[in-house]
Amino acid sequence: MFDSILSFLETSPDWVNWTIFTLIFIESLFIAGLFTPALLIVPGIGALAARVGISPFEITFYATMGMIVGDSVSYGLGKLVGNKLFDNYDVIILRDVIEHIFSSEKVDFLKSIALYMNENSKLLVTFPPFYSSFGLHQQTILKSPLRLVPFLGWLPKIVLKYLLK
Repeated sequence: MFDSILSFLETSPDWVNWTIFTLIFIESLFIAGLFTPALLIVPGIGALAARVGISPFEITFYATMGMIVGDSVSYGLGKLVGNKLFDNYDVIILRDVIEHIFSSEKVDFLKSIALYMNENSKLLVTFPPFYSSFGLHQQTILKSPLRLVPFLGWLPKIVLKYLLK
């Protein structure tokens, strides 16, 4: 079947962009994306696009638009349906998330998580200790080679302020 699609697209290159758009759109949809093998198909269509003379910019544009529209439709459906589809979960895992929530918003954040739990649900919250090797998150904050140096969080605050500029 995939071969027949590729031969159709090869003889009708005007459909290549819209095929990329449609595949990425479906891949981005809530639930439908789980059953769409677009991740396996798109590279083949991308190679075909290059062979028929479609620019990488054009393919990227259509793929990006498919992603934006698919994510927007999924977001809209989520707002419309809310948590009615999935009332609660058995386990909710916040792995290295809680430290990124402002202190003033932590209680509200945890209350919103509680909306997805029932009396038997479990909540697992993990966080990297500040004094662990990369507890400062320097690998994401810094642009210099210092991002690879562990235990920067052990330095005095005055030194850290200078390094993080």
